[in-house]
Order: sequence, then C-alpha cells, then structure tokens
Amino acid sequence: MGDSYTSGEGAGSYSPESDRDHGGSDWNACRRSPNAWPRKVTLPGQTKSIGALADSFDPALGFQFTACSGAKTWQMTQGNPSAWGLDGNFHEKTQIDSGALSEDTTLVMLTIGGNDARFDNKIQLPLALQPHSGLLDLGQCLPACHPE
Repeated sequence: MGDSYTSGEGAGSYSPESDRDHGGSDWNACRRSPNAWPRKVTLPGQTKSIGALADSFDPALGFQFTACSGAKTWQMTQGNPSAWGLDGNFHEKTQIDSGALSEDTTLVMLTIGGNDARFDNKIQLPLALQPHSGLLDLGQCLPACHPE
C-alpha cells in the first residue's frame, strides 16, 4: 500500500491495468511494477521473494498490491474514486477499501507522505539550481529550497 515509492514508479514493466490510456477517461498511472521493492522482499522462513511467491500463486502468501503513484495520505482512506480524478488513485477504490485488508491480514507494507510533502518539487528545485554540481547535500538544501 502507498505511493510511487511502493508502486515501483520508475522501475518499469508496469502491470497493464495500472499503466494505460494516458489522458483518456480510463487513464490509470498507478504504475505497479513487478520490480517494486515489496515484491523483492523475502520474508523470514521463506526461500523465495514475495513477488516469486505471488507469481506462482503459492498458498503460503496472499499478496495484494494496491500502491498507486501519486497517492497522498488522504487517498488511503475515504472518498469516491469516480470523483477524485487523476493523480494518486486514477479512479481506483481507496487502498483501505480495496479489499486487500481483512481479519486474516498479518503484514502490511506501506509508504505514504512523499506526495503530501511535495517531495518531487523538493528534489527538482535543487537539481534545477545546481544542474552540474555532482552530489547534492539535500539535508542542507531542502529547508532553504522549499518552493512555497
């Protein structure tokens, strides 16, 4: 569950239902990738990654992948997916209401908040200010570079 960090934005090979019809009425850019970090994790007592177990429909694991690129904290919980429009849910149900969680759920992996904090703007601005400086010390730049 979560945002682009969990969905695998930038990792490529996105599932077709989560990367389709750019700009159209069925547009979905949640971009869930088989290369995303939650699928790479190997749980204690297992010899295969979560992704490998999920792909083989192993009964030891019921994996649900609801993360969506652009998701903000409020989009995790409540709302009408038809009315939300684009970034962060792309007309999907909220991640909490998706049916992925039940009384049998034993593990949830979640990243959320980067889009609330406008993380993308905080990274783009220092790069725009110092395009050829090599490594940036974002710890020094972020407080001073906030675009608000």
